[in-house]
Amino acid sequence: MLERGDRLTSRPPFDMQSYAKGVTQKARSDEQVISTNAAVSEEAMEAMLALNQYGQALAQAEALLVLVPEHSEARACAALCKVKLDGMYLARIGSLQRVPALGMSRREIEALSLDREACRILSLIDGESALDVILLISGMPRFAALRAVAQL
Repeated sequence: MLERGDRLTSRPPFDMQSYAKGVTQKARSDEQVISTNAAVSEEAMEAMLALNQYGQALAQAEALLVLVPEHSEARACAALCKVKLDGMYLARIGSLQRVPALGMSRREIEALSLDREACRILSLIDGESALDVILLISGMPRFAALRAVAQL
C-alpha cells in the first residue's frame, strides 16, 4: 500500500537538466529560423510590391504575417495589395449589376480544376441574380469572392 508522499512514477532514464538545456537551445534555434524566414519574406514582399506584382506581394505579406503576426509593414502591404487587386478584379469583371449566366455544361464545368471559392460562386449563378447579390450571399469575404469571379 502506498504511503502519503509516495510517488507512482519513476525517474526518467535521462538527465533532466541536459534535456531542458537542449529544449531551450532548440527554441532559440527555431527563433533564429523564424527571424531569417521573416527577413527573406519581407525582402520578397518589398520586391514584388516594387514590381507591382500585387498577388505575389500579398502572398509574401500573408506568409510573413504567419511568422510575425504583429508585422506592421506586412499588414500595410497586404491591405494595399488587396485594394489594388480589388480594382483590377473590378476592371476585369465590369459592372456588378450584370446578371451572369453559365456558358458551359455541367460536365464541362466539372472537368475544370476549380478551387472551393470558384465552385461556391458558380453554385450561386442562377441567371437571375446580379453579381453584387451573388457576392453578398456567397458568405465569402469580398476580396476572395471578387478574385473567384475574376478568375472564372
